[in-house]
Amino acid sequence: LGSLTEPAILDRYGITPREREIIELVAAGRTNQEIAEKLFISIATVKDHNSNIFRKTSVASRLELMSLFMDEFLDVGAGIGDRQRQVG
Repeated sequence: LGSLTEPAILDRYGITPREREIIELVAAGRTNQEIAEKLFISIATVKDHNSNIFRKTSVASRLELMSLFMDEFLDVGAGIGDRQRQVG
């Protein structure tokens, strides 16, 4: 995922270093089981991290999370600056 999880984007949402790891593994297509094994944590802990990430970013799914980070990355990369999400 690389630059999609750059500090400016993560800071905007209050994403912790461990949550960043989770996001990178989600973006790589890893399952909760695979993430748990890779990070030596329980599946329940992975699910807790996912819930926290979803709450902080106001998304409801992994697909929506990846879409958000792609949008944010493109905005930062284009020099557009902070994009305001419309939360319905």
